Amino acid sequence: ARAGRPVAVVTTTGGGGAMAVDRLGGAGVALAGAPEALRAAVRAAHGLEVKGGRLIDVTLAGARYEVMKAVLDGLLDSGELAAVIAAIGSSAQFLPERAVQPIIDCTGHATPLAAVPLPQADRALEMLAAGGVAGFRTVESMADAVRAFLAWAPPRDLAAGAVPAALGELPADATLDEAAGLDLLDRLGVPTVDRRLLGPDSPVPADLAYPVVLKVVSADLPHKTEAGAVALGLADRAAVEAARAAMRGRLAETAPGARLQGWLIQGMARGVGEALIGYRLDAEAGPVVTVGAGGVFAELYRDVAVRLAPVDLATARAMVAEVRGLRALDGWRGRPRGDLDGLAAAVAALSRLALDPRRRVQEAEANPVIVGETGVVAVDALVRTAAG
Repeated sequence: ARAGRPVAVVTTTGGGGAMAVDRLGGAGVALAGAPEALRAAVRAAHGLEVKGGRLIDVTLAGARYEVMKAVLDGLLDSGELAAVIAAIGSSAQFLPERAVQPIIDCTGHATPLAAVPLPQADRALEMLAAGGVAGFRTVESMADAVRAFLAWAPPRDLAAGAVPAALGELPADATLDEAAGLDLLDRLGVPTVDRRLLGPDSPVPADLAYPVVLKVVSADLPHKTEAGAVALGLADRAAVEAARAAMRGRLAETAPGARLQGWLIQGMARGVGEALIGYRLDAEAGPVVTVGAGGVFAELYRDVAVRLAPVDLATARAMVAEVRGLRALDGWRGRPRGDLDGLAAAVAALSRLALDPRRRVQEAEANPVIVGETGVVAVDALVRTAAG
């Protein structure tokens, strides 16, 4: 419930309070000002006009014990806030007992309370700690802590399911070529693109449905786009032959040590957008699954949702909803609506790698996954296995 509620910042110093509000806003934390009922009560009891807006600035005149305590108590008792932050001005340095005492005396409410002296005041921080109030030395650390507090959720039971016995035998400590990686996704239940695997010198089949994509198959080229090992939109057999010859020459110059294991010919998958789904064994957290906006900019934007793996469909749907770059696929401004449920199902399917008791896969990524109006399809795969 607290994740959907705003945070209030009360201050006696406009500049310092503004710093706190700006930092919280930059962290994505919603902020709320003082309710009109509280402003009226303070006006009637203490003759003080509490300013409106996102920053509750009681000014230096409101630094009196009874005023600060009344404002804090009113906010903490409102039941509408996730937390209340007191940004204390220079009085925290020079008059710490007067500045900190009303904050300490407001502990015990259901709503959490924290404080940040601006500028830093060691004595005030010592008093806050002794009084059971979280105190922060900087607005940066305060905002990070508030954001983490709002995002916290109780531990959940990880999704259970059948161990994917169809994984088959996998080499240890190796990078699979793309064809083998796509085959692995198939066995997990992640939809993959229609494709043909050719040997290094195999002729181009006569029965292809054009246009097609041509890719080099090589475990030594995990990032084929940068290596010039992908050709899109090839319209006929002659175009495929020409692209294949050009790739051979390019690889001989740019990646002479790369092993050419064959060629992958895929249909041109089209949709309303692209996504990335990934799985990895984290050294500290264990198996985790991710989903984000896909394509060549995925690493640049780092707009991803992460969970411990495996996940069920409901959790995968929540992950998809977190990714800002995927919101345009949900019918934004009249655009076609993508199959985000299908994308969530692919996330859940990939996360089942965590059920392998031998934990043979270190990392698996499909990027891009083309999101259509009906269905999704992975067109690229990168899989690394764990050391034996």
